[in-house]
Amino acid sequence: MSPSKLRIVSYAINGRGMGHLVRQLAILRWVRRIAALLDRPCEIWILTSSEADTLARREGFVSLKMPSKAMMRDAGIEPARYLAIARTWVLQTVAGLQPDLLIVDTFPGGSFGELVAALELAPQRALVARRVREDFAEEDAYRALIPLYQRVIYPDDRAGGPIVIRERSELHSREDARAALGIPDGVPAVWVTRGGGGDVDAASELPRLIAALRGRGWHVVVGAGPLYEGPEIRGPGITWLCRYTPVELLPGVDVAVSAGGYNTFHELMFAGVPTVFLPQPRIADDQRERSLRAVAAGAGKIASTFEDVAECVAELLADEGASAAAMRLVPENGARAAALEILSTILPEADLRMADEVLTP
Repeated sequence: MSPSKLRIVSYAINGRGMGHLVRQLAILRWVRRIAALLDRPCEIWILTSSEADTLARREGFVSLKMPSKAMMRDAGIEPARYLAIARTWVLQTVAGLQPDLLIVDTFPGGSFGELVAALELAPQRALVARRVREDFAEEDAYRALIPLYQRVIYPDDRAGGPIVIRERSELHSREDARAALGIPDGVPAVWVTRGGGGDVDAASELPRLIAALRGRGWHVVVGAGPLYEGPEIRGPGITWLCRYTPVELLPGVDVAVSAGGYNTFHELMFAGVPTVFLPQPRIADDQRERSLRAVAAGAGKIASTFEDVAECVAELLADEGASAAAMRLVPENGARAAALEILSTILPEADLRMADEVLTP
């Protein structure tokens, strides 16, 4: 008799951005690979509010999309109406899919508090508990729900390590990456990004950053992100990208200028790219704390103003140890360990140990 099919539902609902979705995809790539090795048919569904949801398709996963809060607000939908629809949609979708395992990102009760009623519909549950602001983590509503999960994965230095969507073996060589990005030989290259591009200030900030960096003679690679809606800036010394996950091309650049979001931060450090950070304020995510860790490690700087960015970049370019310091912050990808830990809720430990021994990056 063939083994029964495992049904897994991934909850990646948290705004219109990409971070929550990318983290889940990084884990699910390993879940799919481990299940295939163990000859366990696996049906995976992703629930997301990201406006970059086609990233799931690019990685070969089925996603069910609900509008983000921002899209609903822009469309003039009343918040109370949206919350009612969102909560009902999530509950009915989980009930219809009947998962063996539910994987939730960051918020144990869901972005709208709707998972409290849905958790009992999945016999096994795992929480990917990205680090949140201390005041948020201490709230009773947050702490009280964590025990409802059989597995809690901490995707940072507290446990299995940060999670990124590519393995080191998938990164391009420096030569191949620079060729793909059109960077001339001998010219320092600076990666500039404001995350997935959905930030409302990205359209005004990116041109200012590009102008300041181009004035120093550096080649500027702009990771505008798939959600960027501002003007595209092209010309000599500029490579403009709207790719979803350009992680594999990061070895081609020397320094980055970025916000301090979870995924971008860890991708840059993983690829050994020292970074000038412009942390953004977020409700639950402490980007400044994350950026300060890079500063303390010698892998980054925090710019107080946009005018300080170019000077900070120059200092990092002159620091020969900054790249190695960045890589020491994120020496390996924790996605594989997270997948094994999550699958231990529904697969035998002996099978998972065998898979861990057999699989290569």
